[in-house]
Amino acid sequence: MSQRGQASVETVAAAMLLALCALGVVQLVLVFSAAQEAGRIADQASVLAAEGRPLPARLTDQAHVVVRDDAVSVTVDVPALPGLPVIGLTRTARLP
Repeated sequence: MSQRGQASVETVAAAMLLALCALGVVQLVLVFSAAQEAGRIADQASVLAAEGRPLPARLTDQAHVVVRDDAVSVTVDVPALPGLPVIGLTRTARLP
């Protein structure tokens, strides 16, 4: 193989590796965003539950909310890149 051919193969391989790394970063951002959303919903739901108020539909539509005696657990689906399984992410907040 000539040096030009070798350089072309290395360039393509490096571009593919860079694309995979970029997709990994995108997935991490999606996980972080879902974690923030779950935490926000858990905090809001815990305050509402402590006040004895019902949870609005906008909270329960976005996540699976379970209110217990002393805490609220919220599970949201983490958006996944095509080909990856969708996972649930759970956050818990104690009632104030």
